Amino acid sequence: MQKIQSFTFEGSSDTTYFAKANSALSGGTEEEVQTASKEDFKRIEAEIQEQINKKKSEALAAGDNSYKVLNELTEIELTKEDYSKEVAEEAKTLDAKVTAEVTFYLYNDAVVKSALIKDLAEKVPDQYELKPEHVSFTIANSEITDDGVSISLNAKGKPSYKVDQKELVARIKAKPTKSVEQIIKSNARTSGYSLEVNSPIPFFKFFTPLFDRNYTVTSEPLE
Repeated sequence: MQKIQSFTFEGSSDTTYFAKANSALSGGTEEEVQTASKEDFKRIEAEIQEQINKKKSEALAAGDNSYKVLNELTEIELTKEDYSKEVAEEAKTLDAKVTAEVTFYLYNDAVVKSALIKDLAEKVPDQYELKPEHVSFTIANSEITDDGVSISLNAKGKPSYKVDQKELVARIKAKPTKSVEQIIKSNARTSGYSLEVNSPIPFFKFFTPLFDRNYTVTSEPLE
């Protein structure tokens, strides 16, 4: 090794960490020394972010699941960072203790769907209705404003025919099950139906129930 030759440390700036030989060197032994590099710090910072997001998800899962997170607006601030080593310091392992403040914004899925149903009411044909289970949406954009949080949505809904359940039950109760299809098609706009009668006595399965309380009526939009 020649005199005044410069040495640099892997993973460190050659203008910040370097050494020079004052005289020519020869012989000697080689020893591998592990140091904390910038890549090590980047890796552990990524692991910290992953753990923070995991804790956030666990906290939400333990609460009311009707609320969902606006991920775009989530803010993570590291208020305290304590690393076991510095960059270029000799180390076989790198540990960190971090304290973070996480701010996230939530929205209530049911409340949003209710608002969408009111908003879309004018576009729903007569004798049809929008039900929450037939409304879906995605967050197109969200931002914090002076007035609070502004959200843009992509929404769609499938209206279903509005059935007068009391009238329908009155028409079909205590009737032979084979006559139900004609009654329904004559009094409701339907392309099909499904009827299920449960009774421990086989004979009664051929007739619809006598009492209103034994009926459950649902309508579904066409796919």
